[in-house]
Amino acid sequence: MNILNPGNIDIKRFKLIHKNGEVDLVGFVTRIDIYESVIAPCIHADMFVYDGAGLLERVDLAGSDVDIEYCTYEGVENSLFKFKIDSVTDVKVGSSSSYKTYTVRMSSPELFEGAAQTITEIFKEKHPEDVISVILQNGLKTKKKFVFEKTLGMDTVNVTKLKPFQAIDKIRRRSVSRNNKSSSYCFFENRFGYTFSTIENLIAEGKKDPT
Repeated sequence: MNILNPGNIDIKRFKLIHKNGEVDLVGFVTRIDIYESVIAPCIHADMFVYDGAGLLERVDLAGSDVDIEYCTYEGVENSLFKFKIDSVTDVKVGSSSSYKTYTVRMSSPELFEGAAQTITEIFKEKHPEDVISVILQNGLKTKKKFVFEKTLGMDTVNVTKLKPFQAIDKIRRRSVSRNNKSSSYCFFENRFGYTFSTIENLIAEGKKDPT
């Protein structure tokens, strides 16, 4: 696991993409907190904005996209985050009324794509990781990398009127590991893509590559 400390990254791209064009956010954002968790299927982020140019009034932020590309000074390859804005909160007007500060809440685009889709399908005699792969490609329309720990045996899963992430969670709870006893699978997203793995496997992989 690579730990990124404040100041050791170089921002290559920080863009707001809205229906009428693009805005470079480098001069607006004072801080961004990005949240990855093994119990969350998507990445979430809070972006703290100092707006002295009336961006909030000029652009409909909700539903717009934010691209963040960065590299570290340690030579790690470039990473790219893509977010879609969910809401703007904590709006405060500066003492001179010449600026506003606010928080922009964002999530991975797949969360919004999944909210608009419903899956009804019988997946016959398939490995759980294969079913999840189909849902990622067809239900969420994502091209992000998918890494998985192999499961034991094939199964038939009846998915009825479930959102893509609900269907994935149903499959996750039914999955049995080929190599680990507890079969405590988790499905999550990080900056490398999506992962379907047991906690035991994640711990073992972390011990092999502690960096």
